[in-house]
Amino acid sequence: MRQAWVAEGECSCPLVDSKRTPPFFCNCSVGYQKESFETVFGRPVQAALKASKLGGSKRCTFEVTLS
Repeated sequence: MRQAWVAEGECSCPLVDSKRTPPFFCNCSVGYQKESFETVFGRPVQAALKASKLGGSKRCTFEVTLS
């Protein structure tokens, strides 16, 4: 099993309004990370949100696991 941490400094989601969007909304980005890495590696991966800008972090961080 191999793990990688992916961090994004700027929120690139066009649906986010930092004043009105609740932090749980960032979970939709997990699916984007999962699909992107599965396309790159050509096999299933697991993805999890570890921190988000809407949740108070300086950047969004995802854990991606290749099994």
